[in-house]
Amino acid sequence: MTILRLIFRGLLYHRRMHATVGAGVAVAVAAIVGALVLGDCVRGTLRRTLLDRLGGVQAVVEAGPRFFRADLADEVAASTGAPAAAAIELTGAAVNGLVRANRVRVYGVDERAWQLLDYPGSPPQADAVVINQALANKLGARAGQEIQLLLPHPSAVGGETPLPGQGPETLRPRVTVAAVAPGADFSLRAQQGRPLTVFVSRVWLTERLDLARRANLLLTASTNARAADRALRASLQGADLQLTLRPVPGTGDVEVRSDAVFLPPPVEQALDAGDLKGHGAMAYFLNRLVAGDRTSPYAVAAGLPPGTGPVPADLKDDEFVPNAWLVEDLALTVGQAVSFEYF
Repeated sequence: MTILRLIFRGLLYHRRMHATVGAGVAVAVAAIVGALVLGDCVRGTLRRTLLDRLGGVQAVVEAGPRFFRADLADEVAASTGAPAAAAIELTGAAVNGLVRANRVRVYGVDERAWQLLDYPGSPPQADAVVINQALANKLGARAGQEIQLLLPHPSAVGGETPLPGQGPETLRPRVTVAAVAPGADFSLRAQQGRPLTVFVSRVWLTERLDLARRANLLLTASTNARAADRALRASLQGADLQLTLRPVPGTGDVEVRSDAVFLPPPVEQALDAGDLKGHGAMAYFLNRLVAGDRTSPYAVAAGLPPGTGPVPADLKDDEFVPNAWLVEDLALTVGQAVSFEYF
């Protein structure tokens, strides 16, 4: 018996087992190929959906609660040679009668931003807004109908910061739906389903927010990410980071001050990495100071490293240096105990 005949007889004898194994392999291969094809289809669908939402926007600078100069978009456009536009992004709510929609993305745009998004029709003007189909369905709203927007007033002091007050003010403007745009689904958030979006005039929105010529979203059509990044870095100013520089009288130092409570971590890292030989400082609001039978309402406590400015190098953790006004108001003496009250 030859080797080939032996192999053939073996295959014939174990034909049932081989058929079962072959069928299992075929099913496994079909499942894997189907999963790969389905994955490619889903990935392609998600990509098309994302690109449709972005329109002609190729890159975005999102500043969140911080607002930069709207002119920054013009400077980036001039450097890259590609269209760019400044916009405002807020998260709020919309109300139509007894129906309310939460987590609504409100975008303040102008004509340039509208052209970048490549949406049909005219951009929103004054108090006339454009909503997408998803929000129209949610509210049961149509063109020509009046709705109310609930917008948190952006504040340099975050709502989670333990400072006195009732938190950010809520704006409640009543606006007219100028149009319902079925494809106006611009969103920078990954989410299931279509986003709820409202487009308003950026000028109209900045007037109500008291943020003239400011924005927290920059859109550009530049396909060269490195060129856009270089243009942004070259055009950034302290005002874009809500930072100001102020000489400290009598010390020769320069103070870097933020409109917010804390300096952004990247700014701290950049200052520490440089040759500025700087030091950190923190200011916090005190509700009341009590010394004996005297009280002083409201004060600002500044934390400085020992040996800096008026702070002695040997200052202990439970000691502080008051200014002349506080000494006179509380009749303070060296070594006297003072209690602080704060949130």
